[in-house]
Amino acid sequence: SVRDVMPDRDVNDLGHGTALAGLMLANQGFDGIAPGARLVSIRAFDTGPDGAAVSGSYEVAAAIDLAVAEGVQVLNLSFAGPRDPLVLSVLDEAAAAGMIFTAAAGNGGPNAAPAYPGAHRDAIAVTATDIKDRLFTGANRGGYIAVAAPGVDVFAPLPDAKFEMLSGTSIATAPITAIVALLPE
Repeated sequence: SVRDVMPDRDVNDLGHGTALAGLMLANQGFDGIAPGARLVSIRAFDTGPDGAAVSGSYEVAAAIDLAVAEGVQVLNLSFAGPRDPLVLSVLDEAAAAGMIFTAAAGNGGPNAAPAYPGAHRDAIAVTATDIKDRLFTGANRGGYIAVAAPGVDVFAPLPDAKFEMLSGTSIATAPITAIVALLPE
């Protein structure tokens, strides 16, 4: 099912969400990690005029609240940014309700500050590796990072039956989310 916490803004880019959903759940012509899992898609980002993702504290917090209300057990947070007290507070509540969440470690490079929500104490922060198991050069570093997964030049599905090679810690987060979804309760 699809939900939207930004209904007043036109959807103008489906690529990131489609790629992540496909890597996790695809089951027709491209196999995701957990094709039998149920997907609840909640849009909390838009694309700005410069092509960058745009959102705010309220939208992200509302999306997490909606995920809790929908009974989501595993939440994929394939985005990263500065520490946000509202989002962290909502994540505290989600964790207390039993939700597990994976989050991108961030693509700020080796000297970047910890990125959130990956640096949240209950997040499973994911970094990216290449085909030779080397760390993605653009990935954040830090003790908050829990696991690494393939995230460099990953063949990923896009809208309209297209595919593209994508890189980043967001891409690496999707297979970890799917693996967690496959674990027995």
